[in-house]
Amino acid sequence: MKFHERKLRKMQVVEDAQKRTYMIENFLLQKPYFVKGDMARHFVTAVQYKKPDIVLVQTEDKLEDFVILYNVFNKYVEFHASVEQDMGSGNYLLRIVACNLAAETRKYERYAVDERAVVVNNIRASRNVINASLFNIPTSVKVHFKQYQQLLSSHADDVVVDAFDRTKEKLELVRKSKKILYIADTQNERCYEPEDAEKYVNYAKNIDQELRRVMLDYKSHKIVSEMIVPVIYTGHDGIPIPLGYIQLHSKTDQIPEEKAADLIKIGEEMVQKMRDANTVVIPDKQKVENISNEGLRLRINNPELIKLLPEQTGATFDIIFKMTQPMTLNTEIVYTAASENEIIAGFKIVGHATKSGDFSRFYETVSKLRS
Repeated sequence: MKFHERKLRKMQVVEDAQKRTYMIENFLLQKPYFVKGDMARHFVTAVQYKKPDIVLVQTEDKLEDFVILYNVFNKYVEFHASVEQDMGSGNYLLRIVACNLAAETRKYERYAVDERAVVVNNIRASRNVINASLFNIPTSVKVHFKQYQQLLSSHADDVVVDAFDRTKEKLELVRKSKKILYIADTQNERCYEPEDAEKYVNYAKNIDQELRRVMLDYKSHKIVSEMIVPVIYTGHDGIPIPLGYIQLHSKTDQIPEEKAADLIKIGEEMVQKMRDANTVVIPDKQKVENISNEGLRLRINNPELIKLLPEQTGATFDIIFKMTQPMTLNTEIVYTAASENEIIAGFKIVGHATKSGDFSRFYETVSKLRS
């Protein structure tokens, strides 16, 4: 069973023969290791070492062909080995062919936990994965855009609510910057360079053509004022995705700057409806195998989650420690491994989903496990 890591771990390859010998003698021999991809997580222990690269190991697992052994001390360590001989009774001869060491020290200790002490439930995952590629916009999202375009039709002479079109320079500026494009008066050059560059796109500095041509184009289309507000979709992994936009054109009066706040609020309302419609909630309790201040590892047996989670970038769930109120947290999925009846998944905590204190409460509760 292979673990699929979403982000490659930065590793240092131990190439020097003497250093590799040192690693085998001091970090592999007589230390319990796991086989990468083994969902049962049997220990493998090296009991004898014959220089330069042969070790005898004992395990309850069945080893075939090639294995990666790993453990975490203050850094993650892994040994790559070919299985040279099955000696019987759980004894194998391995040839160590590589030794890798994580480039970074692990920040937080992981703790094995009893399922009576902590569980996870109410896992929320997306029915359709929405990501930044934008090449495939789910039909449900398009429906919401059309509905809101109709609802906003009276807000200006022309109203467009849609997904971003990457072939249009103006929309790309809004998408990439996640900022508002606001031109109060299309025939006033000063309106193309906003005072608040943190909130608004500086159109004058970012266009490929002369400003006068842009102004003439607006004039030919009889557009007096324009505002484009990005619609930012935040999924269960907490990552903001500029999914679409609300565009207003006025052919008579200037669009007031205050309109931007209204459109931002409308966009947030639209995103909430999209997220609710696109979310499946699984109330079943799932087992927490280990936990740290940064994340946790779950063993999941719900059939729907087994199908959904490998395709997700993240999930939201409630974590419940004994004698505490549930904490609702957003997470990023960092690795998965699947079998026919269950999956193992590692989650990195990226923030709170509802109450602003949930993230700090989680940190404090996990920190108490040290004692």
